Amino acid sequence: MPGTYNLAVKSYDIPYAILPTKDELGMFHPPILSGRYKADIEKQYYMHDLPWVWHKNFYTGTSHFCDNMVIGKKKWYRKEQQNEKMKESMKKINNLVLEYREECKNKKRYNFLEKVVNTLGDEIAHKYIRKIKNIYL
Repeated sequence: MPGTYNLAVKSYDIPYAILPTKDELGMFHPPILSGRYKADIEKQYYMHDLPWVWHKNFYTGTSHFCDNMVIGKKKWYRKEQQNEKMKESMKKINNLVLEYREECKNKKRYNFLEKVVNTLGDEIAHKYIRKIKNIYL
C-alpha cells in the first residue's frame, strides 16, 4: 500500500506526502500534496481494490443512522432499564450490607480492652477482637 507514486514528473512518498508534518521545533506544516492530488491517489487505491487506510474512520468505522437511539419519550424504555438495574443490585444487597457493616466496625476507635491487646501483642488476643484498618472514606 504505502509507496512512491509518480504524479506528472515528480514522485512522492505517500504516507508522508499526504499528512501534515512536524519539524524539529515542533511546528506543524501542511502536507506536500494538495487535497486534489490526495483525492486522485485515493481514487486510484479504490480502483485497484486497495483500502484507503488514511481515512478518518478506517479503524473505528461508522454507525448506520438507523442504529441511533429512538427519538421520542425516554420514559418508554428508561423505566424498564431502571427495573433491571434494581433487580441486579438487589441480588448483591446482602454482600453490600455485610461489607458496609464491616467498614463501619473497622472505622470505630479502639476501646480500652482493644488498646491493651494492641499494645501487648497478638499472642494473648482472642480471634474475635477486631483490628482497625486504615480506611479513608
